[in-house]
Amino acid sequence: MALWILYVNSGAGCLISSRVFETWQRARTTLATIRVTYALNSCNYLADRKQHRNGIVRPKKQRYPSLKGVDPKFLRNMRFAKKHNKRGKNQTVQNQEKAVKV
Repeated sequence: MALWILYVNSGAGCLISSRVFETWQRARTTLATIRVTYALNSCNYLADRKQHRNGIVRPKKQRYPSLKGVDPKFLRNMRFAKKHNKRGKNQTVQNQEKAVKV
């Protein structure tokens, strides 16, 4: 039973110590899987495939964006414009009804 210290070159250089030489085979297979998973997760190709697997979803847009931090003068004018726009719609509806009757 000898103490074996094994250096394995896996890009970053890992240090693996095992007490029994027979366990080196097991350590070697786990290192291979670590190396493969690292390679798969580090390449852009697989990252793109992972992202497209469930579809790239755009963030949901709100129906009315927040007006927080908008110029107060602009907001005040917008309020008046909305108020008088409703009044104008009612007048156009009444004018259309008059035109239909005539």
